Amino acid sequence: MVGRLKETPSQEMIDLLFKPSISSDLKYHYSYLLKINSVHLFMLKSEGIISDEAARKIHSVLTHLQVTGKEALSINPALEDLYFNVEAYIIEQTGPEIGGQMHTGRSRNDILATVSRMRIREEMIEIYELVCTLRQTLIDLATDHTATLMTGYTHLQPAEPITFAHYLSALLHGFERDFTRLYNCYAHINKSPLGSCALASTTFSINRKFTMELLGFADLLENSLDGIASRDYALEALSALSIFSNSLSRFAQDLYTWCSYEFGYLEVGHSVAVISSIMPQKKNPVTLEHIKAKAGHIQGALVSSLSVLKNTLYSHSRDTSMESMKYTWEAINETKAAIRLMIKTLQTLTVHKDNMAATTRQNFSTVTELANALVRHYHFSFRTAHHIVAEIVNETLNQGLGSDKIEASTVERAIKQVTAKTVSVTKEFVEQALDPERNISLRTVRGGSAPVEVARQLQQLEQTLASDHQKISDLKQALQSADQLYKRYAAELERGAQ
Repeated sequence: MVGRLKETPSQEMIDLLFKPSISSDLKYHYSYLLKINSVHLFMLKSEGIISDEAARKIHSVLTHLQVTGKEALSINPALEDLYFNVEAYIIEQTGPEIGGQMHTGRSRNDILATVSRMRIREEMIEIYELVCTLRQTLIDLATDHTATLMTGYTHLQPAEPITFAHYLSALLHGFERDFTRLYNCYAHINKSPLGSCALASTTFSINRKFTMELLGFADLLENSLDGIASRDYALEALSALSIFSNSLSRFAQDLYTWCSYEFGYLEVGHSVAVISSIMPQKKNPVTLEHIKAKAGHIQGALVSSLSVLKNTLYSHSRDTSMESMKYTWEAINETKAAIRLMIKTLQTLTVHKDNMAATTRQNFSTVTELANALVRHYHFSFRTAHHIVAEIVNETLNQGLGSDKIEASTVERAIKQVTAKTVSVTKEFVEQALDPERNISLRTVRGGSAPVEVARQLQQLEQTLASDHQKISDLKQALQSADQLYKRYAAELERGAQ
């Protein structure tokens, strides 16, 4: 295609722009482009814009390209892109007066915009399914550990006792919100720009709703200029992916920390670890490192797309249509890889319950409940009880002991020091206050860490997950229904040729 140009494309244009673009389109967009061509053709025939005979001849070539695959094309990179290569092949097979009719009432601008939306919606559905698989994996793991003691941390310092299931439930609630954000992107993605043409629509009486329905879109982009200019749906998806990857990275960091020898809470399986080339003792949890790093790549893709788009005109340009989308696909691939790595890692995870419980009994994470007990039983204000327990902690640490060694006499001395009162404290009182199982079991307020409350949370999380699975099924069913309609029109056109 030369048009008004008097020179062929430079070799730099061919090597640096056209070839990479065509190669990528052949790999990822070939089937979408052919389907768009066919659907547009069905519409032109249906509206009487081209003859039945022309439609049948063009469709016969498109069918051949679909069946044979991209190998049927002899790519000429000087033609700029995959679309012009496909059109050149059709014209070669049918002649310019027949094949040249396929492009009636449209532009590469709205074709490319449609291809991108078709691809990203399928990619997002795959991500929805992976996120749901991750959530189910976490629910299963949490169900096995509703009674597994562990320390909850703030500032990476021992805070209060919880269960491993309570920690996982927290993540599940976050991933549930992530799913909602990701799912909500779909409504903006799944709108058809086809028929917007270059920017101002067309004087041909095309039927945009016809092509919308056959391509599985739920709605039209109502303004033709917006149809070819808008890429905010990709920014929205990248934003949701970035937030999700951030959640996943924080989870990976926790697992990474707890797999260290110093914690010894968790251990990943041999199949998701690597060794050292020199240190024979090493078992490195590298999947977690990659998951964390991939979050950075995904966030980088968002920044890249935002940066490319921010100074483009609100219309069509190659920086809008191509450059702004460049790392979107890489971000999607990185997201899918990170989720799969996390699922596999979780499936191999060993939880060292005894280490978790022993640490929780010794690291002073239970002493907040000792303060609460002083409030309840001795009617101190909480702030006074806080001061008393701080003295207890200091004395015990100064003796080189853990919280499991706190004695009633230590409590009595601290009370005397802070309040000048003499109070008798029993051994049973101290042991009950510092017992992590009892400590947790009392936290039955909604959202608390008591096993019975965590079990309720997990049940609710599973119900929401089932609802989200149904949402995904509905999206896939809508695309399948559109595909069946597409096949019906294709069959009718083929029968007309017989």
